[in-house]
Amino acid sequence: FDRRGISLRTLAIAASVILLLFPEVMLGASFQLSFAATLAIISFYEAFGRMHAARGAWWSLPAHHMLGIICTSLAATLATIPFTLYQFNRFATFAVIGNIVAIPIATLVIMPAIVLSLLLMPLGLQWLAYPALKAGIGIMLSAAFWTSALPMAAMLLPAPTTAGLMLAAFGLLFLCLMRARWRLLGVPAMIIGVASAALNPAPDLLISRDGRQVMARLPDGRFTLLKGSFRSFTAQAWLRAAAAAQGMKLSEADATLCDGGLCTIAREGRVLRFAKTPEALAVACATPADVVAALWKVESCPSAGTLLDRESLTRFGAHALYVRAEGVRVESVYTAEETPRPWMVRQGFTDIAE
Repeated sequence: FDRRGISLRTLAIAASVILLLFPEVMLGASFQLSFAATLAIISFYEAFGRMHAARGAWWSLPAHHMLGIICTSLAATLATIPFTLYQFNRFATFAVIGNIVAIPIATLVIMPAIVLSLLLMPLGLQWLAYPALKAGIGIMLSAAFWTSALPMAAMLLPAPTTAGLMLAAFGLLFLCLMRARWRLLGVPAMIIGVASAALNPAPDLLISRDGRQVMARLPDGRFTLLKGSFRSFTAQAWLRAAAAAQGMKLSEADATLCDGGLCTIAREGRVLRFAKTPEALAVACATPADVVAALWKVESCPSAGTLLDRESLTRFGAHALYVRAEGVRVESVYTAEETPRPWMVRQGFTDIAE
């Protein structure tokens, strides 16, 4: 009966059961963030358990518990940074400050009020606990709104590479699971993993699977939509992935970017062309280009080094194009060599907005 209620062994069993039943959740933000934060908190208290047990005199208890809240929040925040950046491209600068208010309120007001309401429910008196519950939730939400409204409360940052995320995850496991002092080698591994974002450049052209959104990167690093709306979920996700707060309207961007229905991106000695109309496609295919993109099926375009059309998007999904001096790298959701799996839903065009 003197065993710890929550330990690394318990956490490992829970993670193993979940992954055995639902292996796909390993790629999701909820699994990554939850288990990374819990792993860091448990490891922190196992490493500094003696300090936590030595509480001292009664008048030092509030400061002791406040220090515990700060350390817990800090450990969870630092452990989840690689996964937060990879999934959301966002870092909450003042998360620890918000938790200093939220955690005591949740522990001392919200949770007891919930338990009390459940105990009173058989008597039909659960409403007696609702005022305290409402007040506690209100204070917690006010703290969240206040911290989120502070200057630089949320920073948009580029995502680390997939290899960088794996390195950071390995560093976190090494730091939390090893016992000797060389466990600290996990810290530089996590730092290098997060810093790999510098090796993850923003694409020069993005085309959504359904062809409704087409975004281009301007020479100054900002983004504009050649087709679509910045209010769409896809466009917002692209901007977050590039750590861009907002994009530019096409009318405010470089006037030479689009001429009629033909948009041209020329940099690093390479040329990308996106045709909005059949007439523009005829012009695009009349002159050499590294990549020519259109939103309908194109039978032939001899001048294009690579042709992206409706069939390409239907078959391979959304595309991202990276312009470099040595050539244009084209990435898609699916590859030609990829073996179709039962869970891979390849949806094509349903309707193309003119």
